[in-house]
Amino acid sequence: MRSHRRWLLLAVPAALAALVFVAPAASSPRTAGSHVKVMAAASQANGNVRIVHRGFVKDCEEIQLEGGPDYISGNGVNEPVTTTTTGNCFDLYNKFSVVYSGVTYTGYEYQNGDGHCLWDNGGTIDVGAACQEGHPKEEFFGNYYDYAAPAGWVVSDVQQGPSYIMASLGCTSGSEVAMATSALCFTWNFPQG
Repeated sequence: MRSHRRWLLLAVPAALAALVFVAPAASSPRTAGSHVKVMAAASQANGNVRIVHRGFVKDCEEIQLEGGPDYISGNGVNEPVTTTTTGNCFDLYNKFSVVYSGVTYTGYEYQNGDGHCLWDNGGTIDVGAACQEGHPKEEFFGNYYDYAAPAGWVVSDVQQGPSYIMASLGCTSGSEVAMATSALCFTWNFPQG
């Protein structure tokens, strides 16, 4: 008859090995709903220092015009986004900070539920491919503006800098959203911090 100790010595390591191999994989940041900083990288954007915290930051942010009922809504890949009463839900990725003239701004890349990233397509705001890390046309940042009603966030992108702002060109539902140097409807509920 064999000793029970010998079987116990063989069974315990085998059971531990089985536990290690069948443990569930770590959930993705999106399903876990947690804030993830994959890594930080410093780079230059138009001569300005930019710090990027790569990865998922927050899900389902709707970008709304301040003082009005309209949100940004996509109309297909590489088609201008417009303002509508029911907008798209955007996930925030790759939080970054950028410095222009000694002022530090915070921003994100925005990807909708279909996996298309908000981007500056030559001055017109579109949704295109999935967000790419550090793509200056996809990186939007805000500056709080309270000099006129309604107060809110003025949104710029790294590609063009703070002298260009995102605006609803017609100030009504169905208006295209573009980058402009001046406009009437240009303050948004841009995510803070």
